[in-house]
Amino acid sequence: MNREGRCSQEWAGSRLVSLWQEHGDPSLRDRVADAWIGAQAYRMHAFAGLDLPARDASLTKLFWSELDVALHETALDVLGPRAETDAAWTDGYKWRKHFGVPFVQFEPLFGHQYSHCWIDFRHRPDNYLMAKGISYFENSRRATLAQRAYCIANPGGFSGYSSNVWGITACDGPGFGPYAGYNARGAPPAQNDDGTLAPTALGGSMPFASEVCLPALRYLYDQYRTNIWFAYGYRDAFNLTASWWDSDAIGIDEGPIVIMVENYRTQKVWQRFMQVLEVQRGLQSAGFTNLPFVMTSIQKNPGTGALTVSWPSSINRSYQVEYSPDLFLWMNSPTGYITASQSISSWVDNGPPATDAMPALQPQRFYRVYQFGAP
Repeated sequence: MNREGRCSQEWAGSRLVSLWQEHGDPSLRDRVADAWIGAQAYRMHAFAGLDLPARDASLTKLFWSELDVALHETALDVLGPRAETDAAWTDGYKWRKHFGVPFVQFEPLFGHQYSHCWIDFRHRPDNYLMAKGISYFENSRRATLAQRAYCIANPGGFSGYSSNVWGITACDGPGFGPYAGYNARGAPPAQNDDGTLAPTALGGSMPFASEVCLPALRYLYDQYRTNIWFAYGYRDAFNLTASWWDSDAIGIDEGPIVIMVENYRTQKVWQRFMQVLEVQRGLQSAGFTNLPFVMTSIQKNPGTGALTVSWPSSINRSYQVEYSPDLFLWMNSPTGYITASQSISSWVDNGPPATDAMPALQPQRFYRVYQFGAP
C-alpha cells in the first residue's frame, strides 16, 4: 500500500476518534475499534520491514520503514479489544547524529510530523526515547533543524537551497529528465534529493520549530507567490533547478499544514484528541510515560527586563522549558532544552528566539519546566 493509502487510513481513524470525542457517540468508538483497529492493529509491529508473527498473513511484512505510522498506530491500535503491543517496532530505529545533534533518523520529514498532528508527544516519551533524554516532539524538532542545516550546506548544489528555501519530504516531482515524479524524498542523509522541495515540510513542522518554518513559509509566499500559491494554498512542490512548479495540491500534504498551524496557534487539535480516555490508555499501554514537572523560581533582571527561570536539577538530566500567556496554551521554548551540568539549572527569557516576545511587553507570562526520566 502506498503512502497516500496508508496515511489516509491513519487519518480516517484519527478523525473518527476526534468525532467520537466531540459528539460523545458510543457507536463511533465501536467503529474505531472494529473497522479500524481490527483490520490494522498488527501493522504497528512491522516497523522497518521486520518479520513478526502475524494474525493475518497478508500483513506479515511491511516493506518500508515508517517511524510516523508506527507511532500513531501504537496509540490507536490499543483502543481495540483484540489489539496487542510490542516493543519490537522500535528495533528498526536508526539513532544517528547529523549536524552535531542525535535523533531517530527518518529522512522524509512527513515521518516526523503526521502522528503529531493528533497526538501531543511533548511530555510523553516511550522507554526508547526516555533513555535518550528526549521526547518525540524534541526528536521531530531536531530532524527539522537538521534538514534545514542540510539545505543550507546544499551538498547537491541545487538552485535556491538556503535558510528560507528548504523542506524535503514525500511529494510530487518534475518527472522529466533526471528528476523523479512523485517520490519519497528526504534528508539527512540525502534520500532521492533532486532539488525538489515541498511547502508541507515547513508547515508540518510549525509546532516544532516555528522560528525557522514561519519565516520560510513567508519567504516562499513573498518571493514565489505567482508560481506557488493558488486556490488551495501552496502547490504541492517545486524545483528551482528544473524551473518546475507543480500544478497540483495533494490532500495528504495540504492537511498537515492546516492542522499543524492550528496546533501551533491554539493546540486545539491536540487538546481535543488527547482528552479521549482510550487514547490516553493506548499511550500508556504502549509504554509512553507522562513526564514530571519540577519546582521553579523566577528572577527579574531590572536592567534588561529579561526573566531568569531556575530549578534544582540532576547532573546529566535533560529538561525542557515551556511558557504560556494564560496557563492554557503552553509552548516549548526553542532554547529551552537543557542538559544539566550542575545542581541548579537556569534559562533566560530575553525574547526571541527564546520566546515570541520580550516578557516585559506581555501582560503576563507563566513558565514551567519538565524533566526527562523518572522523578
